[in-house]
Amino acid sequence: MNAFFTQLFRPVVDSEAATRKHLLWWMLLRLLLMSVLCITAALLRDRSNNLIIPPLPQTSFFLLALCLFSIGSAFLLQKANFKGRKLKAFVLAQLWADALFVAFFVYATGCSFSNFTPLFILPIITAGLILYKPGSLILATGSTFLYAAVLLVELYGPLPEYFQATNYRRPVQLLMLLTPFAFYGLLFFLSALLSGQMGSRLHRTQQALRKTTQAYGQLAHLYRQIFNDISTGIITTDPAGRINSYNQAAASITGCKRAQVLGEPLARHFSAIADHLSENQGRSVCDFVKPDGEAIRLGYSCAPLRLVESEDREAGLAKVITLQDISRVERMERQMREAEKLAAIGEMSAMIAHDFRNPLAAISGSAQMLSMSADSSQAGATRVTATLAAIILRETGRMEKTIADFLLFARPQPPRQQWFQLRPVLEDQIARFLGAGERFSNLTLQWDIPVDMLCWADQGQIGVIVRQAVENAWLEVQENQAIILIRAFVQELPGEHNSLSLEVCDQGPGIPVELREKVFAPFFSHRAKGTGLGLAIVRQIAQQHGGTALIDESEDYRCIVRITMPQPKIAPR
Repeated sequence: MNAFFTQLFRPVVDSEAATRKHLLWWMLLRLLLMSVLCITAALLRDRSNNLIIPPLPQTSFFLLALCLFSIGSAFLLQKANFKGRKLKAFVLAQLWADALFVAFFVYATGCSFSNFTPLFILPIITAGLILYKPGSLILATGSTFLYAAVLLVELYGPLPEYFQATNYRRPVQLLMLLTPFAFYGLLFFLSALLSGQMGSRLHRTQQALRKTTQAYGQLAHLYRQIFNDISTGIITTDPAGRINSYNQAAASITGCKRAQVLGEPLARHFSAIADHLSENQGRSVCDFVKPDGEAIRLGYSCAPLRLVESEDREAGLAKVITLQDISRVERMERQMREAEKLAAIGEMSAMIAHDFRNPLAAISGSAQMLSMSADSSQAGATRVTATLAAIILRETGRMEKTIADFLLFARPQPPRQQWFQLRPVLEDQIARFLGAGERFSNLTLQWDIPVDMLCWADQGQIGVIVRQAVENAWLEVQENQAIILIRAFVQELPGEHNSLSLEVCDQGPGIPVELREKVFAPFFSHRAKGTGLGLAIVRQIAQQHGGTALIDESEDYRCIVRITMPQPKIAPR
């Protein structure tokens, strides 16, 4: 019953659906109220002559008419789909009809002697809640005129015959009716003013409440979205230290599910944090072990949340804790420090290597002079001197090449690209390289490059690429008769560039698949005397030209060093 009256007398906001709903509730209320009043009065009729009630047939007819009118009005309200002014006019017509029903009921129950005259107030109050002050004043005016009409009929018109069976005495002067008219007229208008004022105020309050509720709902939705989607873990605790909120990021970082930690003391699941938690601490770091055994580095900070006002600063003090997994950050910081350290070492090594070249040149020159002078010395001493000189020359040559490769890798020069014929340039540079010593006597080169093929690159650096790749291939097959194929071809591609593939192929033992990427790392070598810089230089130069280098194999060749570089489609004529 409380919910019924709450729904009925709740003020209408600017919603036509709410207006229809309130009007339907009012139709049901008037039907129930009039039925209860008529049945109660009929039961008390025989016990008192002071209560004037129509006979049962008239009462039944009145209730039937009221019921049919209410059902028809409800059906019309649902089907006609009134809107705007038409809906307000329909509401006003319903309330006028209610006042008219009340007037008939007051006339039938004793006119000025009726105990049911205050029923006029109900439509007035309903008008104040649905139509506000203008509607309630219109109903108060209409009810006053209808009550005046009832009094005039009582004074001058016919009266029901069943009045004679009661203690009713008909007024004989108009002055006798002025008192009830004035009293109820004033009561009607006071009810209209109060209900209209209350309805208007409640309407404004509910509008403000609705806006506040909408704003709060949007803010709560935004908070939930931020709380759940943010990548930082957030934990809040109540003043007792129990966890009362825990977002998805915190669950992902710590590995503890939300259902396991909500309502639990913070120290039970996060003792590493709780033991060092203070109100004013900044960012801290601790070691944390997830439930699955994984150890991570956890960065966290804490801030106070004062939920209630209290003179005691410690009372009502909750906490919000933010978490981040900084394991990756710390690894990256270590890697950056190591990279900076390696860069510094590389720069220093380049300077040392540069300084070593001059002493090596002096040693090499002296060894050559020693070797030349040994030719004119005694035979025994000559052989010893020549052997030592050969060793010095061989080792200084190897050291000089290592230093040259190191400087080439540590201090790469930007490429100066131009168009040139690829095969003649490579043949010239490879011939000079192979002619520098007798160690390549067992090497046979094969060429599969068109003589007129043009290449857009730095001539010197392309020569370095091929020399390094050829030497690397020769070192793999030097114990046998080495056959190395150098070939190149251009692949047509959509867009502004084609792709040049330059390959150095050998029939050596090949490189295992698991090592094909590692061999391009600086200083990686599977040979005892290898420097590990040759293929690293190849890839570095290829990348400077916008390309790359990789290791492959085929049925005919166990190892293929393939360099690919972009080439403009328009070549000079």
